[in-house]
Amino acid sequence: STEVPSADVTTTTAPTATEWANSLLQTIGRLYGFVDDQGDPFNSDGKSFAVMVGTAGLYAGLVQAIGLNALASGADNPLKAMNGVSVIPIFNPRRSAATAEFNMFRLDGNVKPLIHSVEVPLQTQIIGAGSEMEFHEDAHAFGIKIVEGMTYGYWQHAAEVTFS
Repeated sequence: STEVPSADVTTTTAPTATEWANSLLQTIGRLYGFVDDQGDPFNSDGKSFAVMVGTAGLYAGLVQAIGLNALASGADNPLKAMNGVSVIPIFNPRRSAATAEFNMFRLDGNVKPLIHSVEVPLQTQIIGAGSEMEFHEDAHAFGIKIVEGMTYGYWQHAAEVTFS
């Protein structure tokens, strides 16, 4: 909550749309503030962001915060005032252990925060019709092979925020 003060919310596992909107706004502002070794901003021209959460409780408030024109208090949604900036919600159940945090990624940078590489594309193999295996065992065998990985690009295009 020192870097993103609005991440100090009432219920960490289910922030309200208002709490979400304020947290997203401050996180984008924080990303805009990252500078390189020359003091130049990394993300000042960023317009497209993705926000990933791992629970339905977090996702519900996130989607509301992005979609509503006015928040529950009646105030205008501050995210709507950011002309040309888009925020895409992503629900990733593999992150279900992260019940009180979200990840934000800049999508339109020249280098992505995470880079997916494929060394060997998907290959399929089959031992089937007409084979010895089919003749002796009345069976077919199927196999697949793929070699791929994920690595870091620019950490400056990503942020992780924990609600407190």
